[in-house]
Amino acid sequence: MPRLVPGIFYAVLTGVPGIWLAIWFSSPRVREKPLGELLTMFAHAIPVLFPLYAIPTVIYGALVWYLLRSLGALNLLTLVLAGMLPVLGYWSYSIFMYGWEPRALWGLGAFSIPAVFISVALWWFTIYGRAEAW
Repeated sequence: MPRLVPGIFYAVLTGVPGIWLAIWFSSPRVREKPLGELLTMFAHAIPVLFPLYAIPTVIYGALVWYLLRSLGALNLLTLVLAGMLPVLGYWSYSIFMYGWEPRALWGLGAFSIPAVFISVALWWFTIYGRAEAW
């Protein structure tokens, strides 16, 4: 039987490398920095960024997880699709409000990386890992 806790907290932690990759892929200025400066920048950003994405991720992730479980549709594909809904919503809203920009696809990719990391980890730690343990 799948259980949400503690798997959702592990899934949120996997978003940290996802955010690092997203920042690195989406910003040419970040890619030009030396490794030491890059790691220092990330270390300073973690205490600010982590609560900003962790709290909504736990709330949204728990609601979606229980909804999908109650519908009998709790699997990897539905978790990834549900994880991408806020990304697509924010991306669509920003294009609607500010117009199309050539870097918009990079933004979509950057937001998608942590969403996919979290969705796959949520599946791994709450469904797949539980099935293998039994």
